[in-house]
Amino acid sequence: MKLSTSCLYSHNQIAQRISELANEIDRDLRGKEVVALVALKGAMPMAMDLIRAMKTSVTLDLIRAKSYEGSESTGNVTFSHLPECTMRDKTVLIIEDIIDTGQTCTAIQEILQNDFQANDIRIVTLLDKPSRRKVVCEANWVGFSIDDVFVVGYGMDFDEAYRDLPDIHTMEP
Repeated sequence: MKLSTSCLYSHNQIAQRISELANEIDRDLRGKEVVALVALKGAMPMAMDLIRAMKTSVTLDLIRAKSYEGSESTGNVTFSHLPECTMRDKTVLIIEDIIDTGQTCTAIQEILQNDFQANDIRIVTLLDKPSRRKVVCEANWVGFSIDDVFVVGYGMDFDEAYRDLPDIHTMEP
């Protein structure tokens, strides 16, 4: 696969949308005790920009779930890092870079409910790719809905490359 010459979303477009998402989340989560749970590694840039733009105070924690090798989902979700904070009686805001098949997002929700007793789980994702869904997983807040294209940049990668790009690009076979 090679990096496309066309930019899908510029850094300015991303920043504007994240600011709007922060306002929506602030409105919806007003008065709640919130744990912002960042899905590593891809959601780190979005998470940092989002929580800086939010007025809602959050406790920050991390989770690492992986289901991709190269440009294809294996369908098997593995966890290599789990959260450390308490989630009982708190609102957990999962910050995702992209939801496509829904398998990783669903696996994160299940582990939070079963192992961490989280009962109020909300999801914000920068990108939503509903045409690839294999399981039901709907975000509460979506930055952009995209077609079935493979994307990199702004934290998203192809075999760990391109995470550092400030914009979001498509990859071509």
